[in-house]
Amino acid sequence: MGILNLFKHRASNGIIDEMPPAMVHYLHFPAREVAEEAGMLLRDRNFDVNVEPGDDEENWLVLVTHELADWRGKRTSPPDYFGAIASHFEGGYDGWEIGPYRQAS
Repeated sequence: MGILNLFKHRASNGIIDEMPPAMVHYLHFPAREVAEEAGMLLRDRNFDVNVEPGDDEENWLVLVTHELADWRGKRTSPPDYFGAIASHFEGGYDGWEIGPYRQAS
């Protein structure tokens, strides 16, 4: 059973979307300019990206979102991939989470 099958779920009010929820990654950088540069690179690679001030008021947060299904066949795990990009820009990778299930329309 693959990871994508874990997200197939039936509910009493209908079938949940066959597409798994999105995966969100947290990258942080010491300066806005660097965060924007990393964000541009990731947007160019077709990821959804939001850049915003970090909660600590010192760093900038780059939120990167992608569908789990988009990662099939890749040789690198998402945390390793985004961690390497954060490191390249002298930032850090602070983990990931999977968003909520989406209701099928």
